Amino acid sequence: MVMRSPFPRMTMIPIDPSTSSQVTSRLRDALSRCDTALARAFSWLDLGTPLWDEIASATWLRPDLITASTDLYIDVDCEPGAGYGNTLSWAPGYQPGLGERLQKVVLDVDAPALERLLIERLGSATPVSAGLDVVRRPV
Repeated sequence: MVMRSPFPRMTMIPIDPSTSSQVTSRLRDALSRCDTALARAFSWLDLGTPLWDEIASATWLRPDLITASTDLYIDVDCEPGAGYGNTLSWAPGYQPGLGERLQKVVLDVDAPALERLLIERLGSATPVSAGLDVVRRPV
């Protein structure tokens, strides 16, 4: 449903960019030194944890983090069967024309710049009204 929605522009971030953007010891150490609940929560992540959601939100805030992308027509197989749920893609001119939408597909991101953004944003004070001041390290 989302893939066929009439948004004026869509960006898809598949799993591929997360292979170069994972929790590193540098990121975890930097976040552990920040005095915010969000940074403390992230500093507990295991090394190598993929940054799937972080890439999505970071590239929304800073599209310049995207270092490689391509335009593809994207759809999802919703027919019952073995391929149900598969993401399908076609280069422009090869799409079947059944409602699939042209999307920008992110292939790679600037991992060091992503880390710097996470440290900067997660290390900044958050409003108390967000309820994030009560996050504690599990015992």
